[in-house]
Amino acid sequence: MQDEAFTDVARGIRAVAEKLKKERPREQEQAKLLGQQTANRILKEKIERRQQKPQFTQTTTAKPTQENDSLSSEKGVDYMRLRDLLKAGNWKEANQETLVVMLKATGKEQQGWLDSESINNFPCTDLRTIDQLWVEYSSGHFGFSVQKRIWENVGKDYEKFGDRVGWRKGMFLDLNDWQSYSDLTFTTDSLQGHLPAFGNYPFEGFEKTFTGGIRLQSFASCLAWRLVNCNI
Repeated sequence: MQDEAFTDVARGIRAVAEKLKKERPREQEQAKLLGQQTANRILKEKIERRQQKPQFTQTTTAKPTQENDSLSSEKGVDYMRLRDLLKAGNWKEANQETLVVMLKATGKEQQGWLDSESINNFPCTDLRTIDQLWVEYSSGHFGFSVQKRIWENVGKDYEKFGDRVGWRKGMFLDLNDWQSYSDLTFTTDSLQGHLPAFGNYPFEGFEKTFTGGIRLQSFASCLAWRLVNCNI
């Protein structure tokens, strides 16, 4: 009787074991399927959340075309015409316009020429604007700061400076040994620092610059001094 009871228990255990053995693969498959479904659900939720977020698209707002030049002036002088002439490579008219704006900046329009006092007290902002325009549009070939560097490199020697920038044609310090205004070369084929050309050179409509203006030597010296003081 006892043996039969043990036998029944053993049978029951085997039956349970067989059942578990058969169900285990199915449970594993269900667990695997459940895991995949969970992963899919999570992925779907992420996608939905992403779609619900506002999409920021980087757009470039078209801005009006502006010149990069600084046309600042302490005296309210308009440098747009000078900029446009230089930008177009119209060096002769730009040279004449430079005198015009310098006379305006110094209040010497009625006088028609620049003296040493005018240069020594020339507004730094305006001097920097004029120089930067010349340097920029000539690619460093022309400009007051270019002339200043040459003036210093030749030891502030009047004759050497005139030779280096192409303003002198003779060997003597005589007015006739310097190029006249009509002899100047208004192209970038000229020597570096050739323009702007002031001092002894008469400008059309400003002939007083020839007789009443300061001599080129004084002009170059005064201008170089002013450039230094203006940190140009």
